[in-house]
Amino acid sequence: MGNAQGDLVASWTGPTGVVIGVLAVATSAYVAAVYLAGDAERIESPELVSAFRVRALGAGVVAGFLAVAGIVVVGLDAPALFDGLTRGPGLAAVVVSALCGLGTLALLWRARYERARLSAAVAVTAIVAGWGLAQGPELLPGLTVDEAAAGRDTLVALLVGVAAGFAVLIPSLVLLFGLVLGGREPRAALGGLGLRRRTRARHPQGVVAGGCT
Repeated sequence: MGNAQGDLVASWTGPTGVVIGVLAVATSAYVAAVYLAGDAERIESPELVSAFRVRALGAGVVAGFLAVAGIVVVGLDAPALFDGLTRGPGLAAVVVSALCGLGTLALLWRARYERARLSAAVAVTAIVAGWGLAQGPELLPGLTVDEAAAGRDTLVALLVGVAAGFAVLIPSLVLLFGLVLGGREPRAALGGLGLRRRTRARHPQGVVAGGCT
């Protein structure tokens, strides 16, 4: 559908493609550092908390700079996408991302890691949502979402399959994260880092949750 609109290689190596790729790497490093800082605090490891806090602050600043630079690049290389990001729902998503990103940096500075995890997730989610909202109603140049949709029977089958998968996956993830975040799941991997393990017992619930996942 979209391959005829651009070169198979140049479409990925143009200014917009490169800046989006670099931004994706930076935001991944940023979110990972924020979450690991929270995990390090939970297992009471001040050394790791400090290390990941510094990394999260640094990655957040870099990601913010790249986001601003990316908008400039998009304005020069993809005017249609730029127009969508600077008005309407696309602009709203950009503003939400910027505010949550700044809020995350403030929370990290004040060592409020649990709240920082939530705001960091919202900031990155808003970036992805903004990209889609900025292009609406088109999915690809000359192709709207409605035109790209599969037939009704296919969509119904897909929704049924997704619902069945969620029925197994969601309870398993809730149980698994509850055990891990509650400090009740063994942390054998931390032994190599010289960190204190908070429990030695193996929980069959965690094994079942992991197996279902």
